[in-house]
Amino acid sequence: MILTNLFLRKKIKKLAKASYQYPHAFKPLEKVNTIVLLYLREQMNSVEKISRDLIDQKIAVKHVIYDPNESLPDESASHLYVGNKDLNTFGFPSAYVKKKFQAMKADLIIDLTVEPSYFLRYLALCSPDAFRVGIGRAEELGYEFTLRSTEKSDLAYNFSQILFYLRSFDAK
Repeated sequence: MILTNLFLRKKIKKLAKASYQYPHAFKPLEKVNTIVLLYLREQMNSVEKISRDLIDQKIAVKHVIYDPNESLPDESASHLYVGNKDLNTFGFPSAYVKKKFQAMKADLIIDLTVEPSYFLRYLALCSPDAFRVGIGRAEELGYEFTLRSTEKSDLAYNFSQILFYLRSFDAK
């Protein structure tokens, strides 16, 4: 049971501020070998459908799925399921979860959550060598690339926009 996210939010602010000092690890989409997608369990069906495009392009796709209700299936090599039981009282992940996430070496991390998910944001910021993409307000996330989202836009639209912009960066 998470009592407060206060300490987690403070740590995220510190990591976000420090992330602007890292050398950015941007890779053109055509040179990306592995992508890690961070999202909520309720988004799972939509993400599975839209990630097929990446798999068709011979890009390895790994998933980190957070479900606060904890009704999670067993893990596989490409999926890491996290529930509240895997977080401590202050919302930080257990050593096991952090180790599993760090073992998912990625060239690109895409956070597909629109509503603030402090745990997923914290995980993304803990991997400084990956290029991080998120949806929301740039000054809050600390990611190298953020997509502004409206309430009307859905996950498939946001994901297609992220891929469009990543491909257009390649065109230069």
